[in-house]
Amino acid sequence: GANVGGHLEIVAASTVADNTAEGAGGGIYSIIPYNGCEGPCTTIITNSVVAGNSTPGNGGGIFSSSDEVIVTGSSVFGNSAGGNGGGIYFEDFTQVGVDVSISNSQIGEGTNPASEPGNVAGYSGGGIFFEASAFGQPSLTVSNSTVSGNAATFGDGGGVYFSSQGSGEVGVLTLNLD
Repeated sequence: GANVGGHLEIVAASTVADNTAEGAGGGIYSIIPYNGCEGPCTTIITNSVVAGNSTPGNGGGIFSSSDEVIVTGSSVFGNSAGGNGGGIYFEDFTQVGVDVSISNSQIGEGTNPASEPGNVAGYSGGGIFFEASAFGQPSLTVSNSTVSGNAATFGDGGGVYFSSQGSGEVGVLTLNLD
């Protein structure tokens, strides 16, 4: 998989598949570096597949703590995490607030579940796990996408788990699913 601090862009029919991580981010691990970024720290995944990755920690397919995360026209399926976020794990404990946008994508089971199974989390957020400190009004927007066939084994939010906590503005969750 990929381990990146700063700006990560995966585009044009790329595949991140069948990887394992000992810590977090079975397929992709993208975080804000300690010294920050010039401009926003971004993770962009376009027209790609993230499948069959695993970790005993968080983020079976994708683990990200970037300022801005954009997933477009992509499929995230068959990933597993022993912790939270079987498919995708987002966290934001910065003072900035994270903006996550998922559009025209498949998170979990596809039209052929045998070859495109759902994502599984040991705890919460089988498909998507989003947790933020609520500084800077964090947001998760899922539009024209399918979140299906995911499981949160011993927690909450089989499809989507959204938590915005702390002393700041309330986070925003927007779902417009197919």
